[in-house]
Amino acid sequence: MKMSTYEILISGYGGEVVMGRIPKEKYEYFQKKKIDISEYSNDWDAYSKVPEKFQPFPPGSWHECDDLAHNTNVEMSGLCFIEVRNQSGDLIWESNLDIETLGQLGIRVDDSKEVFVDDEYKGTVVFFGQTFEKGSFFTGMIDVEGSFDPKKLKFITINTNGWKTLYELEYDNKEIDNSHDTSTTGKSSTYKFLVSKGSVEPQSAHSVPESKLTSWYPRNTSPFHIGYYEIEYSNGQLGKHLAWWNGKSFLKDVGGTQKKLSREEIYINKILHWRGCKSKQ
Repeated sequence: MKMSTYEILISGYGGEVVMGRIPKEKYEYFQKKKIDISEYSNDWDAYSKVPEKFQPFPPGSWHECDDLAHNTNVEMSGLCFIEVRNQSGDLIWESNLDIETLGQLGIRVDDSKEVFVDDEYKGTVVFFGQTFEKGSFFTGMIDVEGSFDPKKLKFITINTNGWKTLYELEYDNKEIDNSHDTSTTGKSSTYKFLVSKGSVEPQSAHSVPESKLTSWYPRNTSPFHIGYYEIEYSNGQLGKHLAWWNGKSFLKDVGGTQKKLSREEIYINKILHWRGCKSKQ
């Protein structure tokens, strides 16, 4: 069957967002001296008089404070759009990026990747930096055997403290490279300190006692028993994610009661490793 090349274009609203932990003494220095974190974040010329030991990041380099999350892409909403064009430049398919709309079209969306400040221990200080922009965010090329099928697309998102943006895009289970041939115009920005109100554990019906846990196993090694296990995401915290192994894949609890839970599959490539009970759960 003939191979055809298609261009994927995604545009609308989006931007860059980071989240990173800040030592409390640096946060307290800013509070005591009444230093505006927004002004500091935009101090590109390094004129800041903040002593180096109290700098949360080099002046103006807010994008480097990203040990929890960092993403630059379009937001997942009805205000943003995906277009697919053939080699002649003709538009052959398009849709908005509203998740419900994509689901109705039979397109998969993995929205399991989440980073929230309140997932941190109580009192943890987190820097949140965000630029909000409008324009073109994603350009990619795919080679397809036969005709393009939108149902072979898969959107992988990240929810960064409430802002859900595109993290990766796949076609037929293969990641589409973003050429970054993009053009955006800045609309606004937000830079602020957030203080966690407390560690929020997954709403699961069970827990895994520390005394019952094994050592960590790589993701390509499957658990033997069905049940709950601890997993570590590529950008997560050690031992802070509880997942259900159903014999084929890991799932997260998303609602319901202990008697009847609703679960969603977790994207396997984002799991570093897992550990579970030393005996059947």
